[in-house]
Amino acid sequence: MPPNFVPNDTYASWNWHINNTAQAQYPGATTDADIDGYEAWDTAQGVNTVIIAVIDDGVQTNHP
Repeated sequence: MPPNFVPNDTYASWNWHINNTAQAQYPGATTDADIDGYEAWDTAQGVNTVIIAVIDDGVQTNHP
């Protein structure tokens, strides 16, 4: 079942670690190897007791 909440961010689909659908820009990516971010938003959106942590997942050293 697809998630109900999908962000309106132009680059949301580039965030493979949030919702991995084996996006074309990541050849060889494994579908659903992600944190189920959209599904979590469906569950917790609007709940004021949820604490969010942002963790950097690495650095792409060859990024322009």
